[in-house]
Amino acid sequence: MRRASTLLIAVLLPLMTTGCGRPESKAETPKDLVTTGEEARQHNQFDVAEKNFRTALRQNPSQPEAIRGLALLYSEQGQWPVAIPFLKQAAELKPDDAEIQIKLGLADLLTRDFKLAREIAVKALDLAPQQEEAAILLADSGDTTNAVDEIRGILDELVKKNGDQAGYHIAQGVLEARQNNDTAAEQKFQEALRLDPKSAGALTAMATLHWKRKDLKAADTAYRTAAELEPPRLAATIRYADFLIATDNVDRAREVLQKLNEKFPSYLPPRVMLMKIACSAKQDEACVSRVQNVLSQDPINFDALLISGNISLDKNDPTAAIRSFDQALKLSGQSPQLLYSLSRAYLMVARTLDPVNARKYIDSAEGFLTSALQLAPTFDQAALLLADLKIRKGSGASAVDLLNPVVARHPETEEAYNLLAAAYLSQQNADGALEVYQRMAGLFPKDPLPYQAMGTVYLSKGKPDEARQNFEKSLSLSPDFGPATEALVNLDAQSGNFDAALARVKQQLEKHSTEAQWWGLSGKIKLEKRDYDGAEQDLTKALEINPDLELAQLLLGRAYVAAKKPEMAIKKLTEITNRKKTVAPLLLLANLQEQQNNIQAARNAYEAALALAPNNPMALNNLAVIYSDQGNIEKASELAKKAQETVPSDSRIADTLGWILFKKHQYREALALLRDSASKNPNDADIQFHYGMAAYVTGDESAAASALGKVAQSSAVTPSKSESQRRVDFLAQGSGGAGPDESKVKDFLNDYPDDPVALQRLSEIAVKRSDVDGAIQGYEKLLSIYPEFAPATRELTLLYARKTGNNPKALEVALRARQSFPSDPEVARAVAILQFRSENYPRAVELLKEVVSKRPDDATAYYFLGKSYHELKDRPQCKSALERSIALNVEAQFVESAKSGLADCTEPSQ
Repeated sequence: MRRASTLLIAVLLPLMTTGCGRPESKAETPKDLVTTGEEARQHNQFDVAEKNFRTALRQNPSQPEAIRGLALLYSEQGQWPVAIPFLKQAAELKPDDAEIQIKLGLADLLTRDFKLAREIAVKALDLAPQQEEAAILLADSGDTTNAVDEIRGILDELVKKNGDQAGYHIAQGVLEARQNNDTAAEQKFQEALRLDPKSAGALTAMATLHWKRKDLKAADTAYRTAAELEPPRLAATIRYADFLIATDNVDRAREVLQKLNEKFPSYLPPRVMLMKIACSAKQDEACVSRVQNVLSQDPINFDALLISGNISLDKNDPTAAIRSFDQALKLSGQSPQLLYSLSRAYLMVARTLDPVNARKYIDSAEGFLTSALQLAPTFDQAALLLADLKIRKGSGASAVDLLNPVVARHPETEEAYNLLAAAYLSQQNADGALEVYQRMAGLFPKDPLPYQAMGTVYLSKGKPDEARQNFEKSLSLSPDFGPATEALVNLDAQSGNFDAALARVKQQLEKHSTEAQWWGLSGKIKLEKRDYDGAEQDLTKALEINPDLELAQLLLGRAYVAAKKPEMAIKKLTEITNRKKTVAPLLLLANLQEQQNNIQAARNAYEAALALAPNNPMALNNLAVIYSDQGNIEKASELAKKAQETVPSDSRIADTLGWILFKKHQYREALALLRDSASKNPNDADIQFHYGMAAYVTGDESAAASALGKVAQSSAVTPSKSESQRRVDFLAQGSGGAGPDESKVKDFLNDYPDDPVALQRLSEIAVKRSDVDGAIQGYEKLLSIYPEFAPATRELTLLYARKTGNNPKALEVALRARQSFPSDPEVARAVAILQFRSENYPRAVELLKEVVSKRPDDATAYYFLGKSYHELKDRPQCKSALERSIALNVEAQFVESAKSGLADCTEPSQ
């Protein structure tokens, strides 16, 4: 719980209303008002006391007695967020006021600042040695063994200084009880009662000890005696009520609290407790009324805000709930129950959002639940909800760790078993799930669910006979248990026994003729049986009963399609989606419109589906295809990327994105996606064509021929089949042997202008004719159209290296070739030569050393290595490389230059 700042007093005061409409005191001076207020506080007339103190403060904002009075009044009623700023200011104004110090110490105890609470308790005992509340505060501040030892020493010193006091014995007894020395604790409490028979602290301590020993009768007597002491000890009565509630004597607690409320109607704690009792039973109008009553006096009451938030959750208003919970969180700090309720509200909001934004709320909810369990490790509701979130995230092992302790503590909690089984299933551990369901069957012998669940697991293990046995057992326990009946119906249908399946459904329809699900199931079986008219009748009946039954909507559409009535399917689905738009029917409608070539209608349906589910991968993917076909490549790319981000493992969505990137000429990115998709869909002609073309335009002739060959040989009817065969035939001409036939290449270019392989073949022909310039022009044209056609970068780089002179454009192409062929020594040598001509001698040396390590007889490489060393003034290395070059009979065009360079490098240094 956070302390409020002293500055908050001015803000909080106007919020404080009174529980009774008595007139304000007619006293005129602040002193008179304080006197009247203090007298009212002493008699537990909190509303009168508050009015007088507040009026005094309005007249004199620094009136110390008024501040003191409000500090005590609010702390006595448990309004700590309001009390703390007054207590701090009162302690500054009246540092020797023991009562103020004690209340301030209690506030520190609530915030778990044990050291400060201990220091304040010692100060209070110095001011008022007989004050037993201060002694109890001192004992309660013992949070560690060292602190307890320190407190024992303080108490010993106080006894020496002030003599025997009841409070000292109570404090010593509290320390003994904490260490389970119950006999010694009882002796201390009895000694305190001997010194002061009316000590509420001692009686309460004895009551707590009796309760610990499970002597509820003795505890009740002691609590009640403390509560009945005069003058009225309201806190003792509240503790008594707490005890009664904790020991399931709620009716008696309500009676005690109502009597206290009638006697002191402006005292807040009994009203708060009565509110909690009423709202724990039912959050009805009576509960709401009590919440409003508490908030009217204490607008920042933690319990009222928590219940108010939960009421908002029940009304499906998570936004209002979060407002209440956030306010409670800010004022009172973290509480396990509050964090749990806040997580529920966040999850409720998440259900209304798209997956991306929902993820933020789900992650926050998970954080709240984790914090709640850190504060209260046995908070089972939080553990169950967190386990459910972990399972949904795929963290089954974490869920198992959360659920096993819950099952151990509460073996009767069926929800925990169901989640535990689900956690095992999420880890593909079917045997673990079966073991859990078997335990459930033993613990809940009349529950049909465990057997139905076991049947489902056996089905997943491919054991239909065992599955059927368990479904039958489930129905023997509950003949109308729908999930087991539906499972058996599906088993019958899968085995082709449609009559048996329909007979089971008919039995349910005789009992539940107005339940849409059974008509829908009947329609589904008849659809599988190919009784399309019967399916149509049953599914129509299901939709008459429940027009929003989505499965029946889809099945009816499929029934019309199966009956070769696509127009009727479109008509019915259009009627359904016009009445109420839902995702699945819209997707089916869009798909049917596509099949009927109603592209605009299909596009509209997909966009309507995306308006409801912005990350639906099917709608994103199919709409991307439509936009791509219509030439809107940018929009298509945006949709396809979003679809791929949503389902990154879907190879067909990867194909869509890859083909759109291909159309955008982003061939290398396209190739990576299409290669993966093709490997997962080896028999899909369209996907193989897309991959084949990506390989084709990037120069991987082998991969292109393989993929396009699959398309050409496929039995599928596709527009790309003839084109694939044509390209496979053209690739088969190759460039080996006599080389490509120039006339055939030009014929191919007539049909496929600017084809990269054909352009490459023309340049190869030019090279064979020693037309280097013509070859270079051909390759340059090819790369201007297909810059990622790797073989062209290689051949052009080699040609550039054969030409003399420095060509900046050549080096750019060469670096791309080097990236595509990092281990090719010819490419490395060509790049080195171009670097040499660009006067980048260190890089030339680096590359040429790599070349000669792989090709020790490469005279040209040694020549340029020697010339590079020559430019770098490294005479020994220059001499060695050029000697090697000459010895290997370097090309004639380099001989004179090599000899001249060698002579220069051989001359002695000047």
